Amino acid sequence: MQLANKHIVIVGMGRTGLAVARFLARSRASVVITDTADENALESQLKVIKELGIKSELGKHRSETFLDAELIVISPGV
Repeated sequence: MQLANKHIVIVGMGRTGLAVARFLARSRASVVITDTADENALESQLKVIKELGIKSELGKHRSETFLDAELIVISPGV
């Protein structure tokens, strides 16, 4: 599957979500990672996400984000 420029949503910002985010960033996909936790709870993960240039949505899952996705990756802990 060609991942470059695909709009991909990752659900969950745990270890698996971050690993997938790293892979997709290297693959030049357009990635959004979403988690119901807030910014304070995910401080260290957000640092990694920002370094990768990935967008994040915290505190809730927005339906619009999922409706626009070409692929949705759900972390095992979700």
